[in-house]
Amino acid sequence: MIKFFRKIRKKLLTENNFSKYLLYAIGEIFLVVIGIFIAIQFNDWNEEKKNKKITSNNIELLIASLEKDSIAFNKMQVYVENDQAKLRNYSSRLNQPTANLDTLKKITRYEFRSGIGTIKFDNDNTYDALLQSGEINLLNRKLKKELFTLYSLHKTAKESDDIHFETYLDWLMKLRSKYPNDRATFKEGPISDLIWKKATTIELANAFSAVINSKTNHYRLVSRYLNELIGKTNNVLEKLKEARKVNY
Repeated sequence: MIKFFRKIRKKLLTENNFSKYLLYAIGEIFLVVIGIFIAIQFNDWNEEKKNKKITSNNIELLIASLEKDSIAFNKMQVYVENDQAKLRNYSSRLNQPTANLDTLKKITRYEFRSGIGTIKFDNDNTYDALLQSGEINLLNRKLKKELFTLYSLHKTAKESDDIHFETYLDWLMKLRSKYPNDRATFKEGPISDLIWKKATTIELANAFSAVINSKTNHYRLVSRYLNELIGKTNNVLEKLKEARKVNY
C-alpha cells in the first residue's frame, strides 16, 4: 500500500502537475487522519471493554463481601437479642422481693457469662482495595456514593463499638479481680469458696450492676447499628445486583 502511494506521488512530481499533487497530498493527509481516528476509536473500545470486565469482576466481589456481611450482621443480631433476654432475666430475678445475697451469688458466680457480642467487619478488604487501586471510580457516581455511605457507617460503628467494649471490659475486670467466675483461675474449689463466702451484698451488687449496665448499654448501641447496617447493606446489595445486570 505504501509503495502504491509512493508511485503516485512520484508520478505526479515527475509530471509537474502541482494541482493534482496538492489534491493527492490532501487526500493522503485525510487518510492518515482517518487512520489515526480509527486507531483511537479502536483503542478506546479496547479500554472500555477492559474497564467493563474489571467493573463486572469488582461488582461480583462487592456482592460476595456484602452478602457475607449480611449473614454476619443477622447472626449477631440474634446473638445480641438472646443475650439481652438473659440480662433482663437477671435483672428481673434480682428485683424480686425474695431476692437475697444467695440469689446474687448464684447469678454472678454460676450463670453470668462474660462473653459479649461485638460487630465484626471482616469483609471490608474488597472495598479498601478498590479505593487504593482507584478502580472504585469505574463505578457510576450514584453507586460510589451508596458504597461510601455504607462503609463510612462501618467505620463509625466499629469506633463506637470498640469504645463501649473497652468500657465493659474495665467494669468486668473490676468484678473479676474480687469475684472469680466463668474463666477465672480459682473458679472452683476451696479458695474460690472462701472468696465468695466473704462477698457482701452491697459490694457484689455494685460491681455486678456496673457490669450488667455496661453490657446492656453496649447492646443498645450495637442493636441500633445492626439495624442500620442490615438495612443499608441490603439496599446496596440490590443496587449492585442491578448494576451487574446492566454491566452484562
